[in-house]
Amino acid sequence: MIHEILPHKLYNEFKICGPKSTDFVIRYDGAKTLLKKGTAYTIPRVGELLELEGQSLENFEGHYLFSIDETAFFLDDSVTCGDAPEGYEYMVSRTFRNMSPVERLGGATAAHLAHWESLNRFCGRCGSEMARGEKERSMVCPKCGNVVYPRISPVVIVAVHNGDKLLMAHNIDNPNPRLFLISGFVEIG
Repeated sequence: MIHEILPHKLYNEFKICGPKSTDFVIRYDGAKTLLKKGTAYTIPRVGELLELEGQSLENFEGHYLFSIDETAFFLDDSVTCGDAPEGYEYMVSRTFRNMSPVERLGGATAAHLAHWESLNRFCGRCGSEMARGEKERSMVCPKCGNVVYPRISPVVIVAVHNGDKLLMAHNIDNPNPRLFLISGFVEIG
């Protein structure tokens, strides 16, 4: 999926910033994402949803997720499960497959992050309500200090050999270095 957005560029680093009216906004209800109806579904823009609700940009309650080129994706924090406004519908994430490459990658990635946040609303250690990290993409328990990060998934592991020799790697920062096979991982986005 990531290879399909060329010549666009995904900026997945954590930052705190406000939206522009042309940025995309994700409203996630735990299983579905709010999309605008039309000849094809599209991801709503911050400005159009705020205007629909008689709000201004200063009233936006949401947070930055990532950007593709100069367009950011935000998660709307103001709405929890409700009816879709006129001209919009809550749809399953599979709907992103039929969108343009930027909306496909952006929508699926944003929905994935929204789902991760919804699963980590409460601390798995003490049960307190979690808060979003202020310095990195994480959920932090204000009571016990538990920190939860988005899942990183292994995607490849290889054994490179030359006869009876095997290429191994190690982490030089580890005080007790262990050898391991060459592997790769992927994070959200």
